[in-house]
Amino acid sequence: MDSTIEEALSARLLDLRKRPYTRFIDQKCTPDLLSLTTALIVELYGVEDEFSNPQLQREDEATRALAIELNKASSSLTKSENNKVFMHSLKMLTYAGILNERKVGNTFYFSIENIQALRKLANDERRSLEFITGYITETFNQTDSMWIFEEFKNSTQDAEAYSILRKRFLQFARRHMGAGKKGSDSGLETRRILPKIMNPLAIKWNMNGSIKGRVSKSSISMMDLRYGRVNARDQKLQRSSDTSRKERAEQRFQSLRDRREYRVSEAKRSVRQRHRDISEVSGKSPATQVHHIFPQSEFSALASVPENLILLTPDEHNLRAHPNNKTNSIDKSYQRTLLLKKLDHVEESEAARDGFYRIEEFAHVVETGYGLNKDELKKNAILVRRELESRG
Repeated sequence: MDSTIEEALSARLLDLRKRPYTRFIDQKCTPDLLSLTTALIVELYGVEDEFSNPQLQREDEATRALAIELNKASSSLTKSENNKVFMHSLKMLTYAGILNERKVGNTFYFSIENIQALRKLANDERRSLEFITGYITETFNQTDSMWIFEEFKNSTQDAEAYSILRKRFLQFARRHMGAGKKGSDSGLETRRILPKIMNPLAIKWNMNGSIKGRVSKSSISMMDLRYGRVNARDQKLQRSSDTSRKERAEQRFQSLRDRREYRVSEAKRSVRQRHRDISEVSGKSPATQVHHIFPQSEFSALASVPENLILLTPDEHNLRAHPNNKTNSIDKSYQRTLLLKKLDHVEESEAARDGFYRIEEFAHVVETGYGLNKDELKKNAILVRRELESRG
């Protein structure tokens, strides 16, 4: 975890026994919403400013972001859902000490307490996941309750073990989070909140998580955590794709394109810094070209994933990856070579436990690029290597 965020969390009082009935995390505390919310705060407000959730919702940038980046047209959101989209992240950031809040009447006003941490999270979904995971871990450790999830991790991770976990979490939520305190169905509340706690831990610990109220059949991926994915509730409501498409077309402004390009450029920068201008394929220097192994034009979802980026020399990029410098052309054999080299570096990162590359993300890249079924490679380096070598 980033040292700025780690220091902020470790210095914060998060023990729920000393801060009872605190909803420290909620249904819409997801990495993609957190990275978007922090990006909007950094972009729109200064350290001296105060803002409310309704004010943030009314910002043009927020409306465009929901419509384009998260595929959520503002007209497709219920009033209740719209109120929660940013509010849950704002309250989590407040409890973590990243934001301050004060209440006037029925309105909460927020201000920036830790601008460095906000900047670290802004537009960085992976770092936002690390924040949420670290925040959950620190909160449960301080409350002496991490055993609830550790026992599941060390169990058979089947339906019976999940049922025990859910009952224990319901008791925890009633005692420490005030679930059901205002007359709501505490069981329903906890069933909705549990995945937001369990699934980030599932990624960290490579264990089964919670999907649609049941234990997952395999380990959890980043995509399972995203709020911006098409979900069953959207399908049941039959939200108008025509309205959403029209709104996206009307709101496709440069500022949001810039934000997407920023994420890609930041990912490229991190890969370049990681490998210190030395080619990941030949070891030659200077390597100045960060190449998308699976092209950005065809696989936009992989554009800012470091496991899909590889540092090359100009000749390797312009003559080998793109034969005769034709950027719309890919040498499939060389693409396989790049994937095998990248796998080497992913395994090195995993062995060092430095968190830069992850095998589950690389497996997702390979599955997406080659059109395989989700989790077909089971986030296993041996299966990934076997798949790549079979394509020789």
